[in-house]
Amino acid sequence: MTKKIFYAIFSVCTLVFLSSMILTFSTLFQYFSSVEKDQLHSSLELAAQGYDQEGLRFLEDMDHEDYRVSLISAKGNVLYDSSTGSDALPSHADREEVKEALETGWGESTRYSETLTEQAIYSAMKLPDGNVLRISVSRYSVLTLLMGVATPLISIFCGALLAALVLAIWLSHRIMSPLENLDLDHPEQGEIYEEMKPIADRLSRYRRDLDRQKRRLRVQQAEFDTVAAGIEEGLLLLDQELNILYLNEAAAAALDLAPGAAQKIQTEIGAGKEFPFERLCLLKPVVDLARKARKSCQPQNALVPVEDRVWLVQAGPVMAREKFRGESILLLDVTERQQMERMRKEFTGNVSHELKTPLQTISGYSELMAQGLARPEDVQGMAERILREARRMSTQVDQILTLTRMDEGLEVKREAVNLNGLIGSVQADVQETASRSRVSVTVQEPDVPVVVQGNPQLLRSVVFNLTENAIKYSAPDSHVQLELRSDGGEAVLLVKDDGPGIAPADQERIFERFYRVDKSRSRQLGGTGLGLAIVKNAVRLHGGTVSVDSEPGKGSVFTVRLPVSETGDSGEDTDPDSMQAES
Repeated sequence: MTKKIFYAIFSVCTLVFLSSMILTFSTLFQYFSSVEKDQLHSSLELAAQGYDQEGLRFLEDMDHEDYRVSLISAKGNVLYDSSTGSDALPSHADREEVKEALETGWGESTRYSETLTEQAIYSAMKLPDGNVLRISVSRYSVLTLLMGVATPLISIFCGALLAALVLAIWLSHRIMSPLENLDLDHPEQGEIYEEMKPIADRLSRYRRDLDRQKRRLRVQQAEFDTVAAGIEEGLLLLDQELNILYLNEAAAAALDLAPGAAQKIQTEIGAGKEFPFERLCLLKPVVDLARKARKSCQPQNALVPVEDRVWLVQAGPVMAREKFRGESILLLDVTERQQMERMRKEFTGNVSHELKTPLQTISGYSELMAQGLARPEDVQGMAERILREARRMSTQVDQILTLTRMDEGLEVKREAVNLNGLIGSVQADVQETASRSRVSVTVQEPDVPVVVQGNPQLLRSVVFNLTENAIKYSAPDSHVQLELRSDGGEAVLLVKDDGPGIAPADQERIFERFYRVDKSRSRQLGGTGLGLAIVKNAVRLHGGTVSVDSEPGKGSVFTVRLPVSETGDSGEDTDPDSMQAES
């Protein structure tokens, strides 16, 4: 703006100066030319009067330094010329001033020399004797005069240019000063042009509106930061070039960044630094998903496994006027969901398989008996097999329902339970099974009763399932030991066996439903595959823990830890067989 004003002022000043010089010079030249013509006319009249009185002698005696005098006959012959002899001059009958004088009595003309450096002014007058008296004077042409005064004119022009330059600079800054010094925060204050007051008032309104919007945006930004920081899912906002605009701590953790990196990045982003998402994110599938969302302008979803976690990545493009403006990326940890989904599928498959096997046996034997194809002596055995499989299936259904109630938050009626008496009861119940397997079962317990607050039937199922499994998987002539003790406010139950042991890879999964280390042997030994799952959930409901310590070929030790009861009731009169779980 300042340059434009400067150029405008400087150009106008220069143009006005040049125009003034040209007009002034032209006007003066015309004025002096007119004066000179009048003087020449007066001189011609005086010369004519002298010629009338004295004749040609008067013309010869005249001072011819400034003027040229010629006497021309009516036929155009030169009778006298003060600068050149009359014999050397051609006829002047065709001269403009001579012809005009012969016709009207007076004649004038102006002629330039061949070099255009001089200009001759001619004035002619018809005399009473019919001759024409002509007088002329030479003067410099405009071009010659300009060349003569070129040096002072150039000096004057340069001075004028300098003055115009200084004036243009001063005026441009003077004009722009109120605009340059305008306080945008308070445009109504300070020096301001009258014509700019409407603009200043509008700027003031805009500033107030902008301040209100800034305060509203700060509040919204604070609310957004609070909400985004509090959510467990990772959230990233990217701009049009996939540079990070925002990320929360959950997103930083998902991208394997150092703790506190999100806050540091946000601070540097606020300072103007760019963080390309493609360089910050080391998870190539996530970067590819972001690129795909930008290219297709459509939401994209993908499951991305990262070490022992699984992330659901959702990339959503942000569109404005059908143009890609940015992108939001949501990172959801679905590891547990995936595990639950896998367990659900496995559970469904296992339940179907476990229930299908006894049903096929029951259906097969029943069909043979119904069609009379069974021999009379085999009917008893078939009926017993049907009954056994039916009981097995009923047990599986009961255990599945028990696990389902536990998953749904089973609430049990708690009472004081004497673990010493409970373990003795379980030992008596499994003695027949242990005898058939030629496995000895012993109990080691303290003299002081160990009492816990819990549900007798669930606690009995814990001890029974652990003991029964130890007997099933122990070799003949081996030993199973139940050890009970009190340790620092906890009741500790250990079930030790001399079985084949459990590999470390299987120890993490043996408490899953229907999981079997050796499926062929497990089915041969019987069982539902739900015993250890019930043990784990029952112990969890009582606020305890269960673990296993085992090596292949060296047997296993299952350890159950339960909080010891703080009441004085020993529970010695409680009959474990009569206790019922309540949901």
